[in-house]
Amino acid sequence: MCGGPVRRRVTQLVLSGKGLSVMISPALGRLSFVTVLDLSSNAFSGAIPPELGALSMLTQLSLTSNLLEGVIPAGLGFLQRRYYLDFSGNRLSGGIPETLFCNCSALQYLDLANNSLARDIPYAGECHLPSLRYLLLWSNDLSGAIPPALANSPMLEWIDFESNYLAGELPSQVFDRLPRLQYLYLSYNNLSSHDGNTDLDPFFRSLRNCTHLQELELAGNDLGGLLPPFIGELPRALRQLHLEDNAISGSIPPNISGLVNLTYLNLSNNLLNGSIPPDMSHMRRLERLYLSNNLLSGEIPKSIGKIPHLGLFDFSGNRLAGAIPDTFSNLTQLRRLMLHHNQLSGAIPPPQPRRLPEPGDLGPLLQWLARPHPGVRRRLEQPQTLPQPVEQPPGGPSPSRAQQDGHDPGA
Repeated sequence: MCGGPVRRRVTQLVLSGKGLSVMISPALGRLSFVTVLDLSSNAFSGAIPPELGALSMLTQLSLTSNLLEGVIPAGLGFLQRRYYLDFSGNRLSGGIPETLFCNCSALQYLDLANNSLARDIPYAGECHLPSLRYLLLWSNDLSGAIPPALANSPMLEWIDFESNYLAGELPSQVFDRLPRLQYLYLSYNNLSSHDGNTDLDPFFRSLRNCTHLQELELAGNDLGGLLPPFIGELPRALRQLHLEDNAISGSIPPNISGLVNLTYLNLSNNLLNGSIPPDMSHMRRLERLYLSNNLLSGEIPKSIGKIPHLGLFDFSGNRLAGAIPDTFSNLTQLRRLMLHHNQLSGAIPPPQPRRLPEPGDLGPLLQWLARPHPGVRRRLEQPQTLPQPVEQPPGGPSPSRAQQDGHDPGA
């Protein structure tokens, strides 16, 4: 018999969801030919071994949903072939190593969400991540400004910085250079508008080049200023707009009716005044409309009753007066109506008879499932499998629910 025994080499190690509850062995760093290492959804504890930085062939590393603690080893940033890195859902602390943003032109997916990472986002101006498509850092303790160097990643589709401590002005010369951007989540930080938190125009103007933008969330930043008169000229792809829990003042621009593909609009808990624009009825795809806890006055436009898919609207906590429009009886999809704490009079018109669902037709029920906490929602929407290697910038993976039905189901 010629030759010796065949030497086998480990190229992929996938142990996701195996119930493992030990520390990650530094010996894994000796698997020099491994390209995929997936230890996700276990109970691994302790620190991430720095020895993993020796895996020079590694392209995909997933440690998400474990009990890992300590800092992210800087050496992982020198893995030149990595394009998928997911450390979300752990107990990691300290700063994000600069090496993660400065040493890998192949990186497409970076998820460090739902940890306790602090300090700023270390994406420096001299660094370039030309292939980066997903940058998910929500629910950490990050501070500092939104890095202008994001403009060095023109392939970005999804940015989620929600629930951190980011501060400074909303940038006006970053997102205009990201033409592929689809999802931008900046809610619940400490951001401000321009000119001393009085001018929202420069930021919103910068979004007009994001022609694929579908969801924009800026809630809970105490943003000041007026809604731009050109707000209706935002990308026609926009389906969700969250501006609640801020300090936005002035009237609702009639031009907002230009957002004809919007399914979800939340302007609640601001300082908006004046009347509700009747032309909002042109937003025929609206399913949810929140205008509560503002200073709105006048009558509710009868034209609101012409929005065919409206299933929830909340006008409570304003200064609205007059009779409740009889056109509300046309809202056959209506599930929740909140008008309390106004000066309205009259009865709520009974709805017109509507078609009973066909057997197996659960559409109306599924549309109003309870809305999960943002963290849970991000987990549901983000890609559930590791992307496959590609020769050039890919077109997927796609956010499952957000792109499939374009609305936020549930109350």
